[in-house]
Amino acid sequence: MRNPKEKVNFLWFGGEPLVGERIIDKICAGMREAGIEYTSRMISNGSLITQENIVKMRDEWHLKRMQISLDGVEEEYNRRKNYYFNYESAYWHVLSRIKLINESGIYLTIRVNVDEGNIDGVLTMLDDIENFIVDPKLISFDMAPLFDLRTGEKSAQIWEKCFAIADAINARGFRTASHYSVSKTKIHFCMADTPRQSLVISPEGKLYSCEHVASVESLGDVWEGVTNTALVKKLESVEPAQEHCRGCFSLPQCTTFTGCPNYRTDCRFVARKRLDVALDKMLRYFEKNQKDGEDTEESDAVC
Repeated sequence: MRNPKEKVNFLWFGGEPLVGERIIDKICAGMREAGIEYTSRMISNGSLITQENIVKMRDEWHLKRMQISLDGVEEEYNRRKNYYFNYESAYWHVLSRIKLINESGIYLTIRVNVDEGNIDGVLTMLDDIENFIVDPKLISFDMAPLFDLRTGEKSAQIWEKCFAIADAINARGFRTASHYSVSKTKIHFCMADTPRQSLVISPEGKLYSCEHVASVESLGDVWEGVTNTALVKKLESVEPAQEHCRGCFSLPQCTTFTGCPNYRTDCRFVARKRLDVALDKMLRYFEKNQKDGEDTEESDAVC
């Protein structure tokens, strides 16, 4: 049972959620009429954003964060997306939408789903994006290798390039996703084993624990709420660490949920790399502060 004083957080995703703009309007209007406090986030391709609806997203949908995917520079992006639009280049159109988001004050993560075909063009893409950005503090980048690469032999090579690109992005004053540094400790990285905290609503109104887990069982529906308590208990039950995870230094900062189809072989490499990057930054920060302190002492002595 939801605490009526607890804020509700929506994540609008699809397909393309802005195709259902009127549905989101209706849901948010209902929340306001019921006096329920809410915020929202969105995963979008950015193509349907306008000057009019970006204001509505911020002020009526209470949209705080948005994620847009840019999978390559102009030619590569247009080839991969292959959208049918009434303008010359989908790439430049989406960049102009990024400008609207940035000007509105909504925080934006630009996700680049990288593979061997587009990773070398990411910094060129960054050159293009910089011309549309007013406030760099409201932008972060997330280079995400495609899942088939994460389970392949070239996973480490792709991640090495991603971390090098992240350093270059940080040097330009932009932020990068949390997996390129050490973030706060999180016991749960998975939606599926926390059904009391988050739910996925299907187009039919059924409730599921995660959009990735294929299941014939739902947790309930939007009319009756969560009714399948047996499934909730099953998802919440503590599972023993899988054999290949035992002894990993990063436990328990990951899920042990064995039903997840997105099995990754790169997790230990990425966790180790994150730790190396964080320690390197800490050492450089310490050395800089120590040097600055010595300079200050010398200046005080001269005075």
